Amino acid sequence: MKIKEVAVFIASLACTIIVCLIIKNAFFTSTRPITTYDLTTCFFVKCKGRVLNDRTAYDVSKLVNDKNELLCTLCIENYSNRQVDFEFYLLKNYITKSISVNQEEQDSYNFQMSGNGKLEIPFVVSLDNKESARLIFCLRQDTQNYIAYNSAIDGSTTVSTVIDVKGKKSLKGIVVPNVSLSPGSNFGARKLEMIPLNGAENTKIAVKSKETISVRLRLSSYVKNSKVILWGTANAQQLRISKSKKMVAAIRDRNSEIGVEFNAPKDKGLYEVEFFCEEYSAQKIMPIYSSNRLTIKVE
Repeated sequence: MKIKEVAVFIASLACTIIVCLIIKNAFFTSTRPITTYDLTTCFFVKCKGRVLNDRTAYDVSKLVNDKNELLCTLCIENYSNRQVDFEFYLLKNYITKSISVNQEEQDSYNFQMSGNGKLEIPFVVSLDNKESARLIFCLRQDTQNYIAYNSAIDGSTTVSTVIDVKGKKSLKGIVVPNVSLSPGSNFGARKLEMIPLNGAENTKIAVKSKETISVRLRLSSYVKNSKVILWGTANAQQLRISKSKKMVAAIRDRNSEIGVEFNAPKDKGLYEVEFFCEEYSAQKIMPIYSSNRLTIKVE
């Protein structure tokens, strides 16, 4: 491999390394305390044999085939010495976009990897070759390891690669719903902090199917009066916030705080809730920040 190709390959890897040591009691039932947490992975997305570099713009006409499809490959390496569960999904302009894996349309794709393994998964994305869009390829990692079971997990283990595809039609502006913000204080280094209400503990809550859950989100921005896009997920299911699947809030001064309500998923089970934010710019892809996590049990 040429030096230039090696450099592009390394720069394109979306990597996460989390190594922690802690003892934590079990949550709900039948969960053993975990004394260590080790997760080391790398992932990237290829299209037409080229790596899609994070926070980069591409001419959509040079990526799609004659059926207006992106023929992509998810490439992932699991350096952890154990099996890890993953869930892969795609957002188009911050809204869930289905992908086709093995000729089956689905909102997300779940798979497992053994320790120290490599995997390539082909998938297809349908696009209009004339439109411009922001695509966020998201990979939820270690999906069976919930924050309520193991607080050694420091924040999100979801990683992403974000690209803009440029067509003849410019990237549409994001609709800004009316959102009431209250001034905040200096909340420290975390860009986005979720504070669960409903009498919940910091990392866990038990709810009924479709029950309304209330949280407060504290946002910290380094840009005054910037617009910040917020979205949330329960596992890979996008949450409906303020009767929409997306929300944009204008941050006043440096810090702001907002109350948010969303409905618990319909089906029983365990879900990991987290929120994400990006300072919005149609001309430039900004970094995505994640909140702390909340495990909910739908009874």
